[in-house]
Amino acid sequence: VGRNVVIIPDNDAPGLSHAFRVAASLHSKASSVKVVILKDLPPKGDVSDFFDAGGTAEQLRALAADCPEYIPTESEELTE
Repeated sequence: VGRNVVIIPDNDAPGLSHAFRVAASLHSKASSVKVVILKDLPPKGDVSDFFDAGGTAEQLRALAADCPEYIPTESEELTE
């Protein structure tokens, strides 16, 4: 409660779906929620693949800082 949350989904449909369900459930509890979608991941890749490809924690923090806050759609607000 009251924390800034950054969610980094796996690069597949189930991963994205889960990330947005979690974001919707946290939206009213967290200070902010962001869903950072990492580009150039292999299919089903995750944040460990980002780091394996040479990505750094500093780059990840910059991506999170530049990412807009998550705002639930009307249908997501109804299911919270």
